[in-house]
Amino acid sequence: MTRDRSVDERISAWLLEEAPGQLPDRVFQATFERTRTSRQRRPLLGWRPFPMTRVTPAWFAVGAAAVLVLAVGVALLPRSNQSVGGGPGGSPSTTPTASPTSRPTPSLLPISLTGQVAFERTVDGNTDIYLMNLDRTGLIRLTDDPAFDGGPSWSADGSRITFTRGAGEARDVYVMNTDGSGQVRLTSSAEGEDAPAFSPDGSEIAFLRYVDPTSFDLYVIAADGSNERRVYHQDGPYAAHPAWSADGKSLFFNIDTTEATHIDIARLDLATGAVARIADDPGDDSSFAISPDGSTIAFQSDRPPAGLFLMDVDGSNVRHVTGSWTKGYPVSWGPNGEHLAYAQPDGWIYLVRTDGTEVTRWTQGGLELAWRPGS
Repeated sequence: MTRDRSVDERISAWLLEEAPGQLPDRVFQATFERTRTSRQRRPLLGWRPFPMTRVTPAWFAVGAAAVLVLAVGVALLPRSNQSVGGGPGGSPSTTPTASPTSRPTPSLLPISLTGQVAFERTVDGNTDIYLMNLDRTGLIRLTDDPAFDGGPSWSADGSRITFTRGAGEARDVYVMNTDGSGQVRLTSSAEGEDAPAFSPDGSEIAFLRYVDPTSFDLYVIAADGSNERRVYHQDGPYAAHPAWSADGKSLFFNIDTTEATHIDIARLDLATGAVARIADDPGDDSSFAISPDGSTIAFQSDRPPAGLFLMDVDGSNVRHVTGSWTKGYPVSWGPNGEHLAYAQPDGWIYLVRTDGTEVTRWTQGGLELAWRPGS
């Protein structure tokens, strides 16, 4: 008789003599079978994890007691409908696994303003132009082209939108209806165009054409794509949206000549070609917009205390509105002349009153945005 068999007999005898009636027979039998199986398993390649020791009756008693305690614990454990650890004999757990938590969207304050804003938004890697009400309802995707669509700008009557499509030298100026229909390409030059803007009467569109990385031309074209003409050339790398004066006789633009050490806002007389700086501050006065009545310029600047500013169209009466300096992030006036919409590096578009109060995070969007006139 083998040592293992002798141990089996001893454990069986002890369980029957010393602990009668304490556990059901099925627990005795299951305990015995499990201990026998584990004791009969041989190590791989003859390796033993522990050296052999002499087994005495006292060792048998201690081992059997431990087995009994373990069996009692197992018998008294509550049962669950779920399997543990994916083991056999049970159904897979249906409890959902926690997924990585993304950064929550900040809570947004309600907005009582009416009107609509056209803006860039990138979804699944593709940037298109969208339209949404100021109360964050009625989101509409106006363009759906694989190329980059951006830089929306409204006609004064709010009936059409001009924008650019493409990238680099393949970027051209387009127009479309406000529901996204009737998209027509107006330019097809070998250079890239950018920042189109309707004239006050809607008959013309001003835009930038990049000659090379360090210079650009300012053009005007009829809204039907005819009569394209260059009105200004600048040797300087920085340019922002051209903006029309209220009477349509002048264009405002950022002047940044190679000799200059900072960016300023200048005014071009279309009849004479004369250029005059509106402001000549040591800081950079970058992206800007003209108010609906043509009296005020909103602009971004790093002049102290930096951020979003207002000034009269002649460069006087400069006052700070809000924020910190964000070069290249555009501004758009509300039709009532009392609010501004502006983009920020955090990927959000904000609204603010012109007195600097009621700063509100509006929606996520790209750089370019335009508030619908008359809305």
